[in-house]
Amino acid sequence: MIYNTETGVLEGAISLPLCTRTVNCDVNEDISVPEEFPEVRRFLAIRENILAPAKFIGARSVDFSGAVDYTLIYLGADGKINSMPFSAEYSFSLPIENADKVELGEGVSVLCALSGDGSSVRVNTPRRLQLRAGIRASVLCFGRGLCEENLRGVEDPSALQRLRLDSKCLAINCESSDVVTLADDYFIGEDCRILYSDASCVINDSAVDGEVVRVSGEVCVRLTIERGDSVEQALRKIPFEAQTDIEELDGGEVALLCSATGSINELNVAITAGRAEIEVALVLSVCIARNSDICYTRDIYSTAQICNAEYKKMRLPYVIANKNATLTQSERLTCESIGLDGDFEIVDVWGNAACESCLLENGRYVLRGNIKYKLLCKRESEIRAYDAELPFKYESGSGELDISSFCAHASLIGARARSDGENVMLESEIALTVAFFGENELEMLSSADFGEAVRLEKNQMVVCFKSSDEEIFEIGKRYCVPLEDISSDDSGSRFVIIER
Repeated sequence: MIYNTETGVLEGAISLPLCTRTVNCDVNEDISVPEEFPEVRRFLAIRENILAPAKFIGARSVDFSGAVDYTLIYLGADGKINSMPFSAEYSFSLPIENADKVELGEGVSVLCALSGDGSSVRVNTPRRLQLRAGIRASVLCFGRGLCEENLRGVEDPSALQRLRLDSKCLAINCESSDVVTLADDYFIGEDCRILYSDASCVINDSAVDGEVVRVSGEVCVRLTIERGDSVEQALRKIPFEAQTDIEELDGGEVALLCSATGSINELNVAITAGRAEIEVALVLSVCIARNSDICYTRDIYSTAQICNAEYKKMRLPYVIANKNATLTQSERLTCESIGLDGDFEIVDVWGNAACESCLLENGRYVLRGNIKYKLLCKRESEIRAYDAELPFKYESGSGELDISSFCAHASLIGARARSDGENVMLESEIALTVAFFGENELEMLSSADFGEAVRLEKNQMVVCFKSSDEEIFEIGKRYCVPLEDISSDDSGSRFVIIER
């Protein structure tokens, strides 16, 4: 809400928080193993890739729907590792707060961070399985609201006296790109097969250039390859540059913060003449934000008419940080804590990262989360899956503003594990997209009714002794005089003189 000094009216819209929720969504799916895949002798693990959801903004809620690409990893009848891909759908809805105060539709910006919340597979028959999985969604919604002054019965606009205060308010816009198609191929050799593959996106840079956001980064494709009796991993990094159109934000020279998140919509890997041919479909979600300076009306009165005003409290959000980052972590766990003992070989390791909290701690913004690892280990001829969990912490600069809400997406780019027989060393790299927000709670003018004329005796001087916490505006409102007709003593604390 910006006061235009030339026209004397309030203009524009302000951002209002509509929804700050974390919701859990269940995914239940009956799985049939097609004939072209070996039968399931023993289930080992399941990998997941949660695709970014489509969003529909209704009158009172935001509806989300999307899909999860799963990879079922199991032992076949021959005792070898096999995998089978399949997909399942998910959906959930969240209510919108302050729906009557904003323009729903394109004026609503939605930030959504998704992470897996546990999964289990039950083998009913060698070709019939049941999946029970969970998804956790952290959602922030902001809408654009018009906080107009509702003034009734004003006969002389020039007689109005306003108490105007300055603040800052979030301006934000979120958009998604078209599908970005990438391709790569490299020689992996003959007499091998790809057991399974996955991909993740790392954003190296994102910046606004006019009405587009330019994003550069890498898609990290990880292949698990069986070569004879051994299993090995290969990591390919495919660089990309892309852009997406986005509406410019008001705010002039105020610093503009930008971030992006990449979602892998499709990954295809095929072996031709000893070469792995990789095709990736990538969709980018970009977010730009800045804090715009606003001027709002705290109070009002008229020197010509009696005024009855009403007020309202508003929570105005502002952005603290909005950026991409990477974090490297190396931790040691005892084999006993994982459930491992004896001689074993680590065949593969992967994991999912999720952000849990973000707080201001000792003048630093600290984001905390957890990584849930899955380790495939081989002892003699038996392969089993083991679970491990480790916390992570990311510090994002210094500050003094408390965080009221945040949305952070974490993606495990790669994980490595090695063991000395007593301990397991886990090393991982995490790609982060973080947005932290604060809030100012303001009381501002809601409406005012102007009635009968003010009756003042002319050519009088009034000496008013004011309290220590009383403002000049309050005295002017009490006596219905222009602020420029009020003067105070030199100390500014004992009395004021009103000439009328």
